[in-house]
Amino acid sequence: MRVEKTASVKTIYAYRSDLNQLADFLEKNDLNPFTVDAISQPLIHKFLLYLGENFDYKPATLSRRVNCLRSFFNFCVEQDYIMVSPMRKIKPPRIPRRIPAFLKPAELKRLLAVPEFYKADDMWLQDKAMLYVLAYTGVRRAELLSLSWNNIDFKNQTLTVIGKGDLERLLPLKDELTEILWDYLQTRLPLANRSLLPALYAAVLWCFPVYYVMRMLCRNF
Repeated sequence: MRVEKTASVKTIYAYRSDLNQLADFLEKNDLNPFTVDAISQPLIHKFLLYLGENFDYKPATLSRRVNCLRSFFNFCVEQDYIMVSPMRKIKPPRIPRRIPAFLKPAELKRLLAVPEFYKADDMWLQDKAMLYVLAYTGVRRAELLSLSWNNIDFKNQTLTVIGKGDLERLLPLKDELTEILWDYLQTRLPLANRSLLPALYAAVLWCFPVYYVMRMLCRNF
């Protein structure tokens, strides 16, 4: 999957977790050891019903489970492990569309001002750069963590982002963000590596949702 679909490590981990959950279910139903061709459509229906009854999953989570299983069994068909996918007539649950939550201008202004109160902390400019990149460019967490200084063109004020599926997009940088990134770069010189964020800082962002980290930054406000 990592090679053929250029999936991220996080996606691969999620798919492995989903398949392990199916394997556990099959074991509980005395189908272990099992072969792929022994998994039928009724059994998949029973598995999805089991998930719905025993776990407080949202429709989006169940939908990902279905898509994961579909990808897996399609792969099995392509490799001639099975003739027909048991997922061919199974549809994922409908995900309700909601208006995305967003910060109002006054709220965003307050958030971006938080690092100014921690100037005595060595990481204050690093926090400021992270917040401004997220707010001004709209990059995803994984995209932020993969950024390096090579992605930033200070002369033309652009940021190159590699997104899902290795799709590349070029984003403009506002003057204020360019200046903040330049000031932050000066604190990192000489560069030990080209990553925008230090490894330890990136690890925290990888393990915890961005909103959790922001709550930590804003704990006194």
